[in-house]
Amino acid sequence: MRQDLGSSKDSQFKKIYMSRHENVSILYADIVGFTAISSTYSASELVKILNELFARFDRLSERYQQLRIKILGDCYYCISGAPRERPDHAVLCVHMGLSMVKAIKYVQQKTNSPVDMRVGIHTGAVLAGVLGQRQWQFDVYSKDVELANKMESSGLPGRVHISEKTLSYLNGEFEVEPALGEKREEMLRMAGIKTFFIVKALKPFRPSTPDVRNGTVTEETAASCDATPDNKEGEDDSACASPVDDNHVLSNGRARGDSADFKKRLRKELVNRDGHRDLMNHTTFFTLSFKDGTTERDYNLHKESFSSISVLGCPLVLLITSTAQFVVLPRDLMNILSFAIGFLLLVILSVMIVAEFFPSSFPGLLVRCSEAMNNSLWMRRIIGVIVIVLLGVANVVDMVSCTTPSSPSNCTMTEDLGSACLYPSYFSYFCVLVLVAATLPAQVSHLVKAGLLFLITLAHCCMNVIVIGPALDCEEATNHRDWINIAPGKYALCGLLLAVTIALVFLARHLEKASRVLFLWKTEVE
Repeated sequence: MRQDLGSSKDSQFKKIYMSRHENVSILYADIVGFTAISSTYSASELVKILNELFARFDRLSERYQQLRIKILGDCYYCISGAPRERPDHAVLCVHMGLSMVKAIKYVQQKTNSPVDMRVGIHTGAVLAGVLGQRQWQFDVYSKDVELANKMESSGLPGRVHISEKTLSYLNGEFEVEPALGEKREEMLRMAGIKTFFIVKALKPFRPSTPDVRNGTVTEETAASCDATPDNKEGEDDSACASPVDDNHVLSNGRARGDSADFKKRLRKELVNRDGHRDLMNHTTFFTLSFKDGTTERDYNLHKESFSSISVLGCPLVLLITSTAQFVVLPRDLMNILSFAIGFLLLVILSVMIVAEFFPSSFPGLLVRCSEAMNNSLWMRRIIGVIVIVLLGVANVVDMVSCTTPSSPSNCTMTEDLGSACLYPSYFSYFCVLVLVAATLPAQVSHLVKAGLLFLITLAHCCMNVIVIGPALDCEEATNHRDWINIAPGKYALCGLLLAVTIALVFLARHLEKASRVLFLWKTEVE
């Protein structure tokens, strides 16, 4: 292989240096909470921490006869049983995983940060060797390697997750418990693999031979690596023979702090990363439109996946309010017609919008029409406005049918109790639900939503004061005669609607800001 590497001879086919190994244990370990560390420490500090941590892992891999394949970001990947075969490959791999979990806890204690290690181990056959003609690197390839990766991703932080195949090679040296990883990972379920968590080691680790490097036994290994993974009173195995002074990085007072300080710094970083501050440099304050015309056009043309499904909330709100109205308010022909027509129109518009996302449930022609509508900016906006207007009008029309007592001086007696509007304040409560639903359509800008919200509120306030004002006065006199009201009920309800509207206007503005921030991030990534 070395001769071929230095040879300049060209040929049509190159040699492939691969060999098959039947019984190999593959270990994947991933740092959980790495994003939290990266948000808190500077790049240089982060590199030092990772360098020390992976140096510890390398020393542990020497102790447990592991072959480190590569480091993928914050993922550590090693094997046991190849290229040199050995019968205790699975036992050594599990000891390695337990020690890695202890190593990350050591870092957690030193840095006061919520980091942990998720370890997955699987045993199977691999092809080991090198591929390619440049930058050769030893690696292993097989389906079992992919399964080992899935073992890691379906595990839990702080636990060593092993497969049933690995368990069969442990010879009862570890106590295990069911992990049910096959329920969390589809690939494991399809492969018929049962998984387990390591609880503790039942037998202490006894190295068969001292660690030898360059023909000599290292004094550091012999002196500092005698503690077993399950020895809680001995020296911490995770701190075994670190090549970096513990006080150099992990005890640096300037870069560390207590847990409260860490959380404070993390929160500050996350707040600074929300992008809203940076968004103001790219948009106008009032309209939130991008200052760059090209960016604004791209934002208007783009659509998020399933964003149009939000309109389904409108027919749902109408159904709920109408059901409640039929229970507590009078039922007449106008109420039934307004509900039937409004609900039918809302359902038709909603189906035309969402058909694109469920092509198997709707005819092809309807799906194509839905795609055309969702691809058109103005169609999306017009339908969103129509849905909001229909929902508001349906509630206002029902208020017209609210009859008042024939004699204002006698609110307890009516000619027809079945048609009497005894609880007209419910219309204002229904209006609150209508206002909330009006903020849902993502395709409508926050300024248009604000205008529609104020129009709906104004219409309901006018109805409260002019049309059903006597009925509201009657309800207040009948049901709340012992209450001391600062203002008449009809004006209090108008104040309630106005307060809700103002709050929802700010919410709609915030949602659009978040949408534009995500669009900026997406644009930067692309």
